[in-house]
Amino acid sequence: MELIIDIGNSYTKVALINHERVIRYFPFKSNEKINLSKLNNLKFDTVLISSVVNKLTPVVIKEIKKISKAKIIDIAKLKKKIKIGVNCTADEIGSDLYADLTATKKKFKGPVLIFDIGTVNKVLALDKNDVFIGASFFSGFEGSVRSMFHDTDKLPEIKLEYSNNFMGKTTISCINNGVLYSLVYSIEGFIKNYQKLLGKDMKVIVTGGGASLIRPILKNITYYPYLTILGIYYIYLENK
Repeated sequence: MELIIDIGNSYTKVALINHERVIRYFPFKSNEKINLSKLNNLKFDTVLISSVVNKLTPVVIKEIKKISKAKIIDIAKLKKKIKIGVNCTADEIGSDLYADLTATKKKFKGPVLIFDIGTVNKVLALDKNDVFIGASFFSGFEGSVRSMFHDTDKLPEIKLEYSNNFMGKTTISCINNGVLYSLVYSIEGFIKNYQKLLGKDMKVIVTGGGASLIRPILKNITYYPYLTILGIYYIYLENK
């Protein structure tokens, strides 16, 4: 079995995986006080790490070594087999994005549009030949809520919740629904315009920590919560 650790800006996701099946899943707040002692009783042979927070990578590795002698592999150092059709080098593309693209290529036939909803919302496009042709990035839920709290005198900082109405009746619901549905309408707009590039048979995949809040609102999408986790695993298998 493999232990997969996906270090993100807001959360570090830890999953125990056995033959493509996620059997345990633990999300932690991403900070330098991260403690993996709750994983003490799990059995795994290899640890696969993907990180977009360089300063946290050695912190997590140190914690792993406290509980296990398993081999530790940084996914960023492995070869990736996704075809790149964008004007950047392979090293400029984060390992989390490679993971999303790798899992999508394996699980779905292109063209596919991927929405990874997190601290930064990422829109990734794979064409019918499974070539990564481009992306769009924009601010995530937490940044939107935090900016209103910090940049105004009276608006409160809130915790987002699912709502079936774009309009609010109180200050909190106005913020909540406005942030939630601004993302929904952004996604719908991206889908409409990417379809012009990829074709009407384009599939839409939604993943990431914030995806569960908008999943009930969006139509004709596939919700795949462990897309990045499985992609990290597939990159490892491709290099065995």
